[in-house]
Amino acid sequence: MVVTEGKRTFDLLRLMILISLKEKPLTINQISRKTGINWRTVDNHITYLLGSCLLKQVMFCDYVKIVEITPAGLAHIESNLEHWKEVLA
Repeated sequence: MVVTEGKRTFDLLRLMILISLKEKPLTINQISRKTGINWRTVDNHITYLLGSCLLKQVMFCDYVKIVEITPAGLAHIESNLEHWKEVLA
């Protein structure tokens, strides 16, 4: 699910992160590799998504942060997927 054409908006980046977490909880590096987004950018957007209650932390220590999607995050994907469907295809 790597989108490379044009400039990606914050909304698209956050949607890509949420979609990557639909199956199971992942670390920041796993999300970064799966989406093709720089790990620092993933970390910054995860902070936003945690504050919006679309994600929750499963584990956090000095070197690893594991996050999973919440029911609100799944609802957010469904409500925004139609808008971004052609970009993500």
